[in-house]
Amino acid sequence: MLTLMRVDGHVPPAWPGGPQQQQMHLDVAVEELENSTKSAVALGAALAEHQPAPGQWRVLTDPAGHPFCLTAVRPD
Repeated sequence: MLTLMRVDGHVPPAWPGGPQQQQMHLDVAVEELENSTKSAVALGAALAEHQPAPGQWRVLTDPAGHPFCLTAVRPD
């Protein structure tokens, strides 16, 4: 069972820097960057304003403001 709760005074992390640092960061490998980004946004993510390498990575934030990346870059 998944339990979600709200935290009074929650300050979402800022990307790329800010008063509240990231608690954790996920890089999610996808087959196709553009369509995967559109799908993530349709599910509630937001495209971050700062995109350091948009051809390789897309920085998004979840509804609570936590950043994560989608990438088509593979280690192999």
